[in-house]
Amino acid sequence: MVGLIYLQLDKDQTGIQSLGCIFFIIVNQFIANATPQFDAVPNELPIMIREYNGGLYHAWVWYVAKTVSESIFQVIFPMVFLIPAYFLIGFGGNAAVFFTFYLFLVLTASAAVGLGYMVGCITRRAEIAQIVGIVIILPLMIFGGLFLNANNTPVYFSWLEYISPLKYGYRGVSRAFWNSVDVISCDPGQVCQARNGAQVLVNMAMDKGSMGGDVVSLLAINVMFRTIGVIWLWLNIRQKN
Repeated sequence: MVGLIYLQLDKDQTGIQSLGCIFFIIVNQFIANATPQFDAVPNELPIMIREYNGGLYHAWVWYVAKTVSESIFQVIFPMVFLIPAYFLIGFGGNAAVFFTFYLFLVLTASAAVGLGYMVGCITRRAEIAQIVGIVIILPLMIFGGLFLNANNTPVYFSWLEYISPLKYGYRGVSRAFWNSVDVISCDPGQVCQARNGAQVLVNMAMDKGSMGGDVVSLLAINVMFRTIGVIWLWLNIRQKN
């Protein structure tokens, strides 16, 4: 469906705006992976706590097992989504761009699952987890790089940029794609926003840092979410006992 909506976009001045679909793809993967965990984790916790009290296993064993068992889906599903969308939208035949796109989708999906674990372990109730999860996701979207240019972010909200997986996922994919675009057509008499992909990145304030830094940031945020989740899980079990 995404590929049909943004079918074969041109790399011209009007296409620059439409290629903001990159952000939509990143957000789609984030929400699609986080939302199920808002329900699943609270629903599984009572069973886990009962089996923990029965001496079957430690809480961290359940947490690690859940993390490992679900990681395969965070690798497969982004590829299933990306293959048709990538070629229908017309990002090009550059293999490096495709696999970089895929890498950031996987990292974003994994960070989203980590957020789901964290929220689920903190709230312990599915109906509350859904509300809290959306409340957390919305500001992460606002500071994700599309709705607000990083150069215009108020200083007192800048910390939200640094913990937004959407920012690093969007910026990483945008860098990979726009750096592969050497020329953006511009008709005579038309206002030209950018003549090449590098200028697009400058206009969107995405020319700072490095792609490697975005990868590390996504991994760090993922670890942070999951660590907070397991700590709250331990605190909840300790409180019940």
